Amino acid sequence: MQNVELARIFDEIADYLELAGDNRFKIRAYRTASEAIADFPAPIEVAAENGQLEEIEGLGAATIAKTKEFLATGKVRLLEFHRSQYPSGLLDVLRVPGLGSKKVALLYKERGIDSIEKFTEALESGGLNGLSGFGPKTIENLKVSVKRLAQLTARLPLTDAEQVASRLKTSLAEKIPGLEIHEAGSLRRGCDTLGNLNFVVKATDNAVLDEFVKLPHVLDVIEQTESKARARIHPGVEVEIVVAKPEAFGSKLFFHTGSRAHVEGKELPNFADEEAVFRHFGVPFIEPELREDKGEWEAAKNGKLPNLLLGTDIKGDLHTHSTWSDGSATIAQMAQAVGV
Repeated sequence: MQNVELARIFDEIADYLELAGDNRFKIRAYRTASEAIADFPAPIEVAAENGQLEEIEGLGAATIAKTKEFLATGKVRLLEFHRSQYPSGLLDVLRVPGLGSKKVALLYKERGIDSIEKFTEALESGGLNGLSGFGPKTIENLKVSVKRLAQLTARLPLTDAEQVASRLKTSLAEKIPGLEIHEAGSLRRGCDTLGNLNFVVKATDNAVLDEFVKLPHVLDVIEQTESKARARIHPGVEVEIVVAKPEAFGSKLFFHTGSRAHVEGKELPNFADEEAVFRHFGVPFIEPELREDKGEWEAAKNGKLPNLLLGTDIKGDLHTHSTWSDGSATIAQMAQAVGV
């Protein structure tokens, strides 16, 4: 199965196009194609043999042509061309927050910076002094960005994690109709960044685990037992799926949602739902976002749990795009929509 390799190729092409300052719609097309290939439930070579590539949502004429080229030759000439134009280390520099493609190209041309290591060294040694667009304040901000990037390299922003989780749940639901799969861990708690994704499945058997490890976007299987499976999926995220019997589902979801400190020392029998778990402890239901061991148990006992901010509480968006850029509505239409 060649889905994962082709998805990586399309992602890398998008990176190089961004570095070259190419059309953003073209870049997005390759990102979308990468996601479509990674999520496709069957081997992409089988779809090509059956003449089904045109039916895959997210693939266009250009990416279909390159899919066929890859399947026929094992490579894509466009990627080979871009690899010959730029050092691969530039792609790592491109991922530094605050650096756009133009600045990365300037760094390469004027200072020979072609890796994150050289960029970090230049930041610390004053090697960027005097370079257009790199004033003292910008350099200080970039130092912070590089440190933050190093911390987040192995973690996924929540918005990206939600997209990966949604695609995974959709893929599994297509394999097992009626599947009850629930988010758990830091994803369910809404943490800003995640090191992995956790799910609890309510089921009487472990068929979902076998289907999970066979998905085309699984890179490698780390562990599989009778009740759980851990694997690394595209784009390199570790996922754990735990199967819980219906009568024990609430207890399993409780233990796999809260932080380690939140659930530490909590012993309880099997419960079918989480509401019963919290009744067992004599407190009202604690929302997942609060389960970080930051005083929520005491607050629950004293009836002082805070109310969460909900989507319905948000009355406006302070950052909107109109037809003056890439928005779909005029300024007048947006003003009218909010009653101005």
